[in-house]
Amino acid sequence: MMDTTRPTPWPQATNELLPNTLFKLAAQYPSATYAEFPVNPHKIEDGYRKITFAEVANAVSAFAWWLEESIGKLHEEEKDGTRTLVYMGPNDIRYAVLCLGSVIAGYKVSRPPTRAS
Repeated sequence: MMDTTRPTPWPQATNELLPNTLFKLAAQYPSATYAEFPVNPHKIEDGYRKITFAEVANAVSAFAWWLEESIGKLHEEEKDGTRTLVYMGPNDIRYAVLCLGSVIAGYKVSRPPTRAS
């Protein structure tokens, strides 16, 4: 059985990009729980699925690779925060993966407003 406990004390925040922090935590505590989501969103009583730091780090790396292969790999001088991706979807683990993977690939993410003004 995996050890999914969080370290005590939790590591101090550092002045670095969030993907770097995620990868460090995934390397140090791969089986620690990053989030839990309902197995069936319509029946909470069915239980929850634990998602580990290692799983999220792997998904972030895969998404960054997919972005570079599908949309284009940016040169370092192009990673200036001017290229924006728009996400229209649920605010769940996919959004976290998209945001962190986009940072790695050099893009930023924007969500359109939920209702028009």
